Amino acid sequence: MSLPNIYYLISNMPIREDTVELLGLPVITGGREAVLDLICSRVLAGLATQVLTINPEMVLAMRTDPAVADLMSRAEAVVADGVGIQLAARLLGKRDVQRYPGVELALDLLERLPGKRVFLLGSRPGVADAAALWIEGRMPQVNIAGCHDGYFAAGKDVEMLSMIRDAGTDILIVGMGSPRQEQFIDSARLGCGAKLMVGVGGSLEVYAGVKQRAPQWVRSTGMEWLHRLTQDGSRLGRIGSLPRFVNLVMREYVGKLNDQVC
Repeated sequence: MSLPNIYYLISNMPIREDTVELLGLPVITGGREAVLDLICSRVLAGLATQVLTINPEMVLAMRTDPAVADLMSRAEAVVADGVGIQLAARLLGKRDVQRYPGVELALDLLERLPGKRVFLLGSRPGVADAAALWIEGRMPQVNIAGCHDGYFAAGKDVEMLSMIRDAGTDILIVGMGSPRQEQFIDSARLGCGAKLMVGVGGSLEVYAGVKQRAPQWVRSTGMEWLHRLTQDGSRLGRIGSLPRFVNLVMREYVGKLNDQVC
């Protein structure tokens, strides 16, 4: 698929109720309660729901890779995770888009949906198990159906899906990094029986205590990304994507101004 075709695919994604188009994605608006209400209402109605928690890197990947754009276009619920997404929304006049980090959203969904069978998938061996123990200690009403690390080849996806299905999973939380977690979730739609599937990146490591979130005062300033860099040197390479994201947002902004003038 050529680059123009990617833009066509993105620009023609359906904009769902209670969402606003932002950088080619239908992002849920109205704050955290609105996000939780929309997702939980779908789950309780028996509707399969993929939750996509987007950050600037994911938007850039979507703009350059047709396979990634196609994967993300199928998510039923898109939530602004990164602070860069919220800042872009404000610049582009989408002020009703609020940041809701996936590390918090996943826990809030588990609290809202007690008794559902939850499967944790991702990170290094032992991390998902430690995360499960932490979640059970914090929320006794959560029913952990199973855990598994994310270190398996794509050729083993069918085997993993069978394990998740046999566990009677209602909610699948996948922390394998993007776009691998989106690829797996796409496969899981018809193969694992879960009604709610959430991609959470490195959140399992936070739940497990392997990594620490920034203090609340740092989060409130929007600088949590910098704290994460100090904990994980491998993220330094991602800084190079920031100018490209800024350029993308500015092009959208200038295009919007030109449309207003015309």
